[in-house]
Amino acid sequence: MNSKLKVAIFDMDGTLVDSTEAHIESWIETFRSIGVHTSYEEVSKLMGRTSEDIAKSILDMHGMRSINPSELARRKDKLFEQEFTDRVKAFPYAKKALKALHERGIRIAVVSSNPKQLVVKILKEKSLYEYVDVIIGQDEVSRGKPHPEPILLVLSKLKVKPEEAVVIGDSTYDVQAARAAGVIAIGVCTGISTAKELKKAGAKTVVKNLREFYEKLDPIMLLDYDVL
Repeated sequence: MNSKLKVAIFDMDGTLVDSTEAHIESWIETFRSIGVHTSYEEVSKLMGRTSEDIAKSILDMHGMRSINPSELARRKDKLFEQEFTDRVKAFPYAKKALKALHERGIRIAVVSSNPKQLVVKILKEKSLYEYVDVIIGQDEVSRGKPHPEPILLVLSKLKVKPEEAVVIGDSTYDVQAARAAGVIAIGVCTGISTAKELKKAGAKTVVKNLREFYEKLDPIMLLDYDVL
């Protein structure tokens, strides 16, 4: 291919850090506090979307349309930050993969459905922050993933073309956002979506984990997916 990779755009939860369980538990606890008994399955299907989107979807499911989803989302995010971040762990090879990209001159962005303040906190706590050039949180866009707005914002900030970037994420929402922005997506099977679901959503290739991503870094940098 003519282009070479200039920017790697990572999702955070389920991709760089193992936080899915903690997020789901904090959602269940938040809904319980207002008398809504949601299930693990209900919440897990929505992981990867913004907190407000998740709140609205579950409130709608339970016919609780009188409750403000924005306020409930803020309550959940506050609870997660105060009581659940200690359960979050960086995935093996997360730091090694980011460092390797950074050393090769590839700029790194993290696009998350969390508020930016929380993203910064987690990346710093897990020793990943030093390798990241741009962070886009849910509070910086009007529409979160699967809408392409967060990905397009990264491309604009770093002044790169879609064909010079790649998105790495664990959910179909990451892949859908990437494809809608004209960016190639790599699915990682460490979060909420299966390899089959990621491929069906449009992932160019799927890796088991960040170790496999790291080991395939050279063809990925060349955007040469024929050898993956």
